[in-house]
Amino acid sequence: MSEISPFEFPTDRKPAPGLGDRVRELADAGRLRSALDLVLGTLRREPGDPDAMAYGLVVLSMSREERKAAAEPVTRRQEASALLAPIATECGECGRFWYSSQVLLEEARGYFDPVGIQCPVCRCTRCADCMNVPDLGDTDLDCPSPGCAGRLGGYLRPTGRRGVVAVDPDDIERIIVGRDGPILPDFGEALDTVSEYVPILPEDGPLILRCRVGPDAMHARTYRPAEHPPGEVFTSMVRRLEAEMLLSPGAAARSTCLCLADRGGDGNWYVTVVTSPPPPARGEEHARETRLLRAHLARLHREYPGEAAPAREALSTDHLVNLTADLLVQARRDAARSGAPALRMRLAGWCVVAVTAVPASGPGAAREFFPDGYERYVEWLAGAWNLPDPGLSLAHWIDCSDALDERLHLSFLPADTHERAWLASDLIDPA
Repeated sequence: MSEISPFEFPTDRKPAPGLGDRVRELADAGRLRSALDLVLGTLRREPGDPDAMAYGLVVLSMSREERKAAAEPVTRRQEASALLAPIATECGECGRFWYSSQVLLEEARGYFDPVGIQCPVCRCTRCADCMNVPDLGDTDLDCPSPGCAGRLGGYLRPTGRRGVVAVDPDDIERIIVGRDGPILPDFGEALDTVSEYVPILPEDGPLILRCRVGPDAMHARTYRPAEHPPGEVFTSMVRRLEAEMLLSPGAAARSTCLCLADRGGDGNWYVTVVTSPPPPARGEEHARETRLLRAHLARLHREYPGEAAPAREALSTDHLVNLTADLLVQARRDAARSGAPALRMRLAGWCVVAVTAVPASGPGAAREFFPDGYERYVEWLAGAWNLPDPGLSLAHWIDCSDALDERLHLSFLPADTHERAWLASDLIDPA
């Protein structure tokens, strides 16, 4: 993964109807938060959409007085969202960032942004505080970048923000968040921190896996930041979670790590973005697993027609069946290599799909691979994704295969806790 690049608006951009009308209507009514939610939702689905970028820039470049007077002011989480980082302008000295709509103007000569100035050649940018001059309009300075012959001026283009990770959120396996000290980061704090550097929305929050980092950290290894460099802390965290099957094999090679130095006096924050492994080739093996999954779902529908039928039908969509088949192929290969249970998991919108493969087909032998009982195992899986969580379900497939036979089992925890959950009863110890 690399850092994001500054967004370049196409010169022949023609705004499409729809989004702009809704954003303008909300902004005119002072509902800036709702307007920006529309923009962010569009960018989450369609990264780099020029219309969403333009309307986001218009809302965020409004004056401080206009934003304060709004019925729904913009939130700090929205303003700092990594989804908008490509259109931000950042001071190259102190790191402060802001949004300037000058790039959308047809004629910007003679206009000076009161927040900062920029070199038109290399985009070296300085904010007013770092320039320490009373009137930016009177400045006439050489660009401070080595070897650049440009001069600082008032026409500002986006620079992007340093440290923001360029990644498709749909390709993320998990996001690990830790903070110095023994206290587990609050979920809201973790979401705010991650959203600033990774292009996600609150509904992607289940991807976040919080860890303790530091002396006396409970339920985790302890790392003394003064004695261990950040790279060692990242590696230790990823390896531990991989050993616990909370990350799929080879996670370290798919990780991008950020060390955010002492944010607000509460110590260093550590953010590790782990992308999902590439799916296996969808050949005959994938096709066979797809048929097995569909046959199992059809059997459940026949035998239990009134139990969570809508959710079961949702599990039968092509997208979820193909994703589950990918995980099933990977988990079965892992279990065959190790002779031990293997777990693969993915967040797929409204549902966490987990596949556990055990190298035994008989229910009695399969139960032996869950020494604390299958029910406790499901509870552990749910806890790994912060369940129960409104709007999020868990579909746990268990593949029991050996040389004699292969069997599939399914447990399902619906998002609505008032709906009936069901467990793979064959794997529950009858005692």
